[in-house]
Amino acid sequence: MNNSKHLSFRDRNKIQGGLLTRKALKQIALELNKHPSTISREIRTHMQLVKKGAKFSRFYNDCKFRKTCERQYMCDDLNCIKEKCSLCGKCIYYCELYEKEVCPKREMAPYVCNGCSTRITCNLEKRLYDSVFANMQYNEVLRETRTGIAISEADLQFINDLVCPLLKKGQSFHHIYETHKYEIPISERTLYIYLKQQLLNIDNLELPRIVRYKKRINTNHYKLKVEKKCYIGRTYKDYQDYIQENPDIPVVQMDTVEGIKGGKVLLTVHFVNCSLMLAFIRERNTAKSVTDVFNDLYSKLGNKDFKKLFVILLTDRGNPDK
Repeated sequence: MNNSKHLSFRDRNKIQGGLLTRKALKQIALELNKHPSTISREIRTHMQLVKKGAKFSRFYNDCKFRKTCERQYMCDDLNCIKEKCSLCGKCIYYCELYEKEVCPKREMAPYVCNGCSTRITCNLEKRLYDSVFANMQYNEVLRETRTGIAISEADLQFINDLVCPLLKKGQSFHHIYETHKYEIPISERTLYIYLKQQLLNIDNLELPRIVRYKKRINTNHYKLKVEKKCYIGRTYKDYQDYIQENPDIPVVQMDTVEGIKGGKVLLTVHFVNCSLMLAFIRERNTAKSVTDVFNDLYSKLGNKDFKKLFVILLTDRGNPDK
């Protein structure tokens, strides 16, 4: 058994080659001198989800009723040249009867479609293992594990709401932590680090002892960790590929307009096709405030109209430090 804990780029190339030639995972593991479970975890961790139609079909449609459905004009496009909506592919975003069909082969080894004999004619969502993508994603995970602060935005907000008012009343950090240590999800030392890196909403001028300390030269900049797996299938390249395959899809663009740092901000939602822009005021520039806006829109519009308006949403990743 290979003593190396990490797979190299060369190993990942061999895994991809083995999948294309339909080798069993045990055979691939034997060639790499690894345990079969290592190969299985590697494939399932770094596989890509690809939503593309069959080779001879322009549009992607994974509805289980696509072969028998006869519905028309669900997207209100009266100039559509397709005989029925299932041939267009946009029906999966508008139809309330849509049910996703999943290939049962994906739940069994080797879990991906690289060597599948029906891949060319398959119109369902595919799982693919690509050695270049897998190695790039693996290196990104290695960097992420060594940087950032492992705490959610909700937990940080909870600490802010609990600690800052007590600090402003004149209580010490140590007293606050000893009193609420079963509520605060971090250690006292970490709490000091968060204050030092200005992650808490309090100024050093409000802490008499800290302003007397000499500022240290070598200070690291901390920021919240971001789970990179949320970017899989949601990059700008994925957006360009999708628009190229579905040129008639209505696009909505979202952005944030920020004035005074730490103050109220605007969330802008621009419907490109009709040149309409909506703006929503948010108390703070947080991910939760954006979620609250869209939850409110969903409750007011309903499932059908919401899906019809927000087929695809384009935005940036925002400030990585927030």
